[in-house]
Amino acid sequence: MPINPNTELIGPARLAYDRLLRKLQRFKEGRELDNDPLLLWGPPGTGKSTVALKLAKACAIHSSHLDHINGQDLTADLVRQWQFSSHYRPFDGWCMVKLVDELDAGSPAACKQLRTYLDGLKPWTIFLATTNKEPDQLDTSVQTRFFTYEVPGTSAPILTEHLMKTLSLRAEIAAQIVAANGGNVRACLLDGRKARACAYA
Repeated sequence: MPINPNTELIGPARLAYDRLLRKLQRFKEGRELDNDPLLLWGPPGTGKSTVALKLAKACAIHSSHLDHINGQDLTADLVRQWQFSSHYRPFDGWCMVKLVDELDAGSPAACKQLRTYLDGLKPWTIFLATTNKEPDQLDTSVQTRFFTYEVPGTSAPILTEHLMKTLSLRAEIAAQIVAANGGNVRACLLDGRKARACAYA
């Protein structure tokens, strides 16, 4: 499903965005020396990809400064292209941004090449990635190169209130949807929109 960068962040996703954006801003301003690659992890549907995309768009001045791919499309050849182009700093912006969703879907060859790329990451490159796996389930040599940040599911009360506010659902309907989907924000919003459509049909 395409990611909507305008989606409102709630709960842990909102907190993750605020904290990580401050970290990136400190680096941009020279108050933090390390531009550690960032890995957002947690169960499906908690907002990791939306957070990562919002962070990427906050850093990349132009769309040409952002490479956004799924881990299934990550190849060793692509990473080598990144390595070659990384020697050139963008003349019309302060950084380039690489965003890989579902990093764990990348091939072993791509991950091996990625390790080399991350070890030589240039100070004008921001690297973001997401995964549904816990970091210790990833290839150790890849995982240890990241600053990891967990984005857990949103609590039932917060998610219920969000559905009531944004979709104008009755409290009991919103609560039922949240109970059925747990902290999966994406699934709750999908079911909430279906429920609203049925109510107005």
